Amino acid sequence: MKKLLYIACVVILSGCAGTSKDGEQCFEFQTFEVLQGLEKGALAYECPWYESLCFTRPVVHITSPKGVDYYDEQKVSSTSTTCWIQDGVYRYTNKQDTMKTVPNLKLVEKQ
Repeated sequence: MKKLLYIACVVILSGCAGTSKDGEQCFEFQTFEVLQGLEKGALAYECPWYESLCFTRPVVHITSPKGVDYYDEQKVSSTSTTCWIQDGVYRYTNKQDTMKTVPNLKLVEKQ
């Protein structure tokens, strides 16, 4: 029974993380909800498996692939062959005129 439980844990956890083709670590969260669509991407919330609480999670900037526009409240997910990796940071000024910095994520092919 312990072996079966161990195998189940390994399978579940291997879906949570991984590496890209270039060996970069994939971001833990693979689904995001767009907070605000921008010209070349979007500010978005990380969405855990209980997606109704996306707005309680940290904000990230997701870079859009060429020809893709994001819109407010859209759910954006990776596929079984892609994952999100951090590609630097994104800086913006909020309504209170405060500079904010969040992770910039881009979608890449998995290994």
